[in-house]
Amino acid sequence: MSNSFGLAVHSTTEVLELAIALLPESSCLKSLSAESLVEPIPKSFKLLSLNSPYWYGHRSQLLGRELSSEMHNCLASFLAEVPGFEWQRLKWLAVATGIGSFTSTRVGLVLVRTLAEQLDLPLYGVTCEAIASHSTELDLPLGLALLDLAYEVWQQGNPDQHHWSLALPLYGGEFGAGATKAQG
Repeated sequence: MSNSFGLAVHSTTEVLELAIALLPESSCLKSLSAESLVEPIPKSFKLLSLNSPYWYGHRSQLLGRELSSEMHNCLASFLAEVPGFEWQRLKWLAVATGIGSFTSTRVGLVLVRTLAEQLDLPLYGVTCEAIASHSTELDLPLGLALLDLAYEVWQQGNPDQHHWSLALPLYGGEFGAGATKAQG
């Protein structure tokens, strides 16, 4: 047995935020201690003690206009630093759906939707409005706020309700067919 992971990608601004949660074997655990994990916790991970505590890793990188061309390299280097990470150990993915920069939002969504489709994982699409509100409320970086919102929904179960095809980008003006606040 081995630990599993949840991954969040927030790319709607010029700062790429990546966050990964180290998950217990069972999604029904309401609290997470070091003893509930199968493998040791990486030294770079920290405990996020909110409603549902979990261990996480996080990186923010200011990329500006290079975000769309550097996103894949940043994700690869971030995941390479996570001890024990393997793609088959991902349990879910989360992505910011907008409203944000047109190009970086689309690139982030395409990347994460492709991973969710190919790995057959639930994908939690969350609006920037919901992420910013959660971020302000808990004083968290946007990537961690996204990770935390997705973690809460994941614990509720029903991964079939979070198919990759349901995470759609939101643009200015009217909301598209994607999430209105937080898909959950």
